[in-house]
Amino acid sequence: MKNNKVRSLVFGAALVGVGVALACCSGGTDGDSAGDSAVNDFVGGAGSSGDIRVSVNDTDFGVSETAGFGVKVTDAQGNGVQGIKVSCDSETGVSILEPTTGSEITDAGGNISGVIGCKAPGSYQFACRLPVGANMRRFVDIKCRGPIPDGFTGWDNAAGGGLGGGSDTSGSGGVGGTDSDGVRISQMVLIDDGSVGSDPETVSFSIDTEQGICSSQEGDTPPTPTPTPTPVITLEPFFDTVAILKVVNNTNQTVFCNTASFKVASASTLANSGTDYVSGTLSLVGEADALEGGGGTGIFRVLVFDVVDGAKRFFGSSTDIPDNYGFKAVTMTLNCVNDVGSDIEITATQTLSFDNFNRCP
Repeated sequence: MKNNKVRSLVFGAALVGVGVALACCSGGTDGDSAGDSAVNDFVGGAGSSGDIRVSVNDTDFGVSETAGFGVKVTDAQGNGVQGIKVSCDSETGVSILEPTTGSEITDAGGNISGVIGCKAPGSYQFACRLPVGANMRRFVDIKCRGPIPDGFTGWDNAAGGGLGGGSDTSGSGGVGGTDSDGVRISQMVLIDDGSVGSDPETVSFSIDTEQGICSSQEGDTPPTPTPTPTPVITLEPFFDTVAILKVVNNTNQTVFCNTASFKVASASTLANSGTDYVSGTLSLVGEADALEGGGGTGIFRVLVFDVVDGAKRFFGSSTDIPDNYGFKAVTMTLNCVNDVGSDIEITATQTLSFDNFNRCP
């Protein structure tokens, strides 16, 4: 085997997330207050909320080419929300030509439109979000095909690139190269509610540590001489926590990922290595497909926290995660190898909140 290559990505904290990255790197001159008056129309009543949908005319096209996109914002009844600010950003490699600031206010039908372009070969994410009060964003994968046309250097004054990532388009890395720095985790999602989808869009920053009782009612009175009726107890929904890692391979080698591990920083009483909790080597859930070179993507699942007798534990630990455990930075590591024998270790970090959350219906 050749020397290991290490790639890492740090995702935002629980109260910040990718939304702040978008806010920092795109937006108009009117500040984040623009369109906030429409947030109440989006959220609606009784805890319901609307939706944001992002569509791109073409998600697979060549470097220097462009494609139109549209965003539609609706309230809980499916009606378009006018006057709400939509902010869009992208990973390096995709430019936002219109709107040039990355942000725009929806029209009477709840729509905005724009144009994106491929700047460099690879697979990238394009995302649009609503203001902080609405708390919703959507991602679209964009695949940019090489080669780069002679003389093409991109578009002046374009937005985008604030999500980081990207690929090395030099002769030794990225698409057309063998440098394993072109393999990275583009998205890290924690699923704590049992809904492990094929291509997750939502992120769970809150990890429930204890299963509660939602309701307890008296059962039917049994016939004599049976004693006191048995109560009917409804338990809180409570599931194992699964990490889902989305990986992009911008090298020209096929990559295979086989195992994973995780670390919880400043783990306090649960620490098993200095001040941190460090898991052993974990198998991936299900069968993992190979990542093809030239922008191939794949999704990998890892069981990280498991349910034991109504409590939750770090996988491999014999101690329950305590209530009010607070905010902890969790780093996932994925162990891969490419088809020329190079070991590749890629990581991503996300801050999670551990507590006894109430998830009763």
